[in-house]
Amino acid sequence: MKVCLFGFYNPNYPRNRILVKGLYNNGVELYEINEPLKPNYILTFHNLKSLLFATFKLIKKSFNLPKVDYIINLYPGFNSFFLAKFFSKYIFHTPLVYDPFISLYNTWVNDYKILNRDSISSVLLRVFEKITFDKSDILLADTYHHKYYFSEEYKIPLSKIFNIFIGADSQKFFPIDPKNFALNEKFSKNKGKFIVSFIGGFIPLQGIDFILDAARILNPYKDIIFEIIGGIKGNLLFEKAKKFKKIHQLNNIIFYNFQPLDELKYFINRSDIQLGIFGESFKSKIVIPNKVFQAIACKKTVITAKTPAIKELFTDGKDIILSKPKSGKSLASKILFLYENQNLRLKIAQNGFYTYKNLLTPKILGLNFKFFLESNLNA
Repeated sequence: MKVCLFGFYNPNYPRNRILVKGLYNNGVELYEINEPLKPNYILTFHNLKSLLFATFKLIKKSFNLPKVDYIINLYPGFNSFFLAKFFSKYIFHTPLVYDPFISLYNTWVNDYKILNRDSISSVLLRVFEKITFDKSDILLADTYHHKYYFSEEYKIPLSKIFNIFIGADSQKFFPIDPKNFALNEKFSKNKGKFIVSFIGGFIPLQGIDFILDAARILNPYKDIIFEIIGGIKGNLLFEKAKKFKKIHQLNNIIFYNFQPLDELKYFINRSDIQLGIFGESFKSKIVIPNKVFQAIACKKTVITAKTPAIKELFTDGKDIILSKPKSGKSLASKILFLYENQNLRLKIAQNGFYTYKNLLTPKILGLNFKFFLESNLNA
């Protein structure tokens, strides 16, 4: 089977990297027509100029593409969708697979609340998203609940949507013995402490407020340290978090700025617990974030909010620990429970790693994806 990977996508973004690696590892012949372009949501002369140049480069690269069975428009595909559709329908006469990964409408209107639901911008955005979903031949979703959302919200047949979990790249995230960090000053800090780690970009669905509240509750436990990784100067939630720490005089919180992807595995492996998401937005109920998959790939115990999406894959108390959404008190109690029960914590970590190895590696996800694509061709 031959597949063209098309768009302005970042090949190193975890979702794209895993889909591509999964197909490649299962013998799919891949052709890349890509011109990486940072997604811009504001129409300025500079942004339009960059988009125009990137479009010309994509068109030029497309001239040498042989006949393929599918064109896959990778994330973020919204800015190259219509070009991908033109090539799939009129030039190569082949099905278009579209991976929106997220709903822009749901993210901007319901989650970030950047756009008012009744504004012209939000209406146009929803129409745009509806058109892209309708015009794609196959639509990808990252959870079954996301799949059902796409179907119900945009009236897309379920048979047209294929669910493929995000997973984690086993070459980027894997267990490392913390003893190997002894010579690295950056990763040997807090030695002997019980480290609770959160990695994220300080966005609404992550519920950073409830992580901070849990840290406040557990401040009397001097052995428990919270490492919060991913801060960017100027981010309102990050600045608010630093202010919260100062007001409550919390010595058990350590902030780290945004870290390169290749360094995240070290932060994960030296921790005792990895934290997922704890917000209560609609989006938080239908997604499983990268950080959960990356943590279990490193054989670490994860605590995250109890949501419909997380229960698609995991069982509370077996391969994950679930807390109440939007509750620092519930999160603190779960952390303390694992702090006091090391054997159970290690068992859950082992079970989570087993879930990853059996269901969520690029090889396994890619095999499922390949089988679906082949079945669709023969239908």
